[in-house]
Amino acid sequence: MNESVLGEEEKIHIVTRRLFAQDARRHFVGVVISASGKLVVTDQKGYTLELTEFGPGS
Repeated sequence: MNESVLGEEEKIHIVTRRLFAQDARRHFVGVVISASGKLVVTDQKGYTLELTEFGPGS
């Protein structure tokens, strides 16, 4: 049961779940090196982005 949905060299985009409306939206973009079950190893060239909205009340 070690099969994974992701394969080597696939590009992934992971978005963290926000608990509150004002929480930052964090994104990770990278390439899969290896995957087994629920575990994924990505390249070290992945990018972490933190997007925030600026506007009234920010």
